[in-house]
Amino acid sequence: MLRKLYDWTLSFSDSQYSLWVLGFIAFIESSFFPIPPHILMIPVIIAAPSRAFLIASIVTIGSVSGGAFGYLIGSQLFNSIGLPILEFYHKIESFELFKQQFNAQGHWAVLIAGLTPFPYKVITITAGLTGMSFATFMLWSMIARATIFFVIAGLLWKFGYPIREFIEKRLGLMFSLFCIILVDSTIQKENRYLEFKSHIPFCKNCDREMMMVEYSRLSPNHYDGISEFWCKKCGIRIGRWSGKLLRGTQRKSGGGIW
Repeated sequence: MLRKLYDWTLSFSDSQYSLWVLGFIAFIESSFFPIPPHILMIPVIIAAPSRAFLIASIVTIGSVSGGAFGYLIGSQLFNSIGLPILEFYHKIESFELFKQQFNAQGHWAVLIAGLTPFPYKVITITAGLTGMSFATFMLWSMIARATIFFVIAGLLWKFGYPIREFIEKRLGLMFSLFCIILVDSTIQKENRYLEFKSHIPFCKNCDREMMMVEYSRLSPNHYDGISEFWCKKCGIRIGRWSGKLLRGTQRKSGGGIW
């Protein structure tokens, strides 16, 4: 079945309506169609390399528009089908927890699905189901889909037919590895920030989180290393490394707040 659908899709590559068909396939692939637009995009660009970036633009617009349609499907499915089922099984609270977790990191899901062979349609519908910010969804969809389609167009424009096998067999893997490295480095950075933030003290006078202030080594306020903690409300200053109350309650100029 899929093979017949694949061949049917490819049959439009030399059609005079290939650009229209390509835009339409990019649109429906984002919500339910199983064949990705890359399959048709590659032979169309090989046949007309001078139009490579126009083709990439059409596919990007079609795909992101289809993503918005997939988002709408997810939203409507939740209201008409999902919510009654969750209420029947008393799983509203469990879904709310999943919703919060997905939406907190949903931009990564959209980016990964948009760049890699992972079915983009799964994320478009899930984003609608969970009520992910539509603006955030559209922004990351545009970034991801434009990146993959313009990279394909650029490679085909530059190298032509010889690069086809690389695109079909290895480009998806390379983008997958890129996403793994990007997400892993970002998570590590966030973890370091959270660990750092957990050491920021609260002002004993005001019971509010103090702010980190950094001074240049040439600043007259520089003292025991690099920085200090400062309460914006009452002006209390604490040495970051010594943990001791510093002289004076008002911070002087020369530092930058983190």
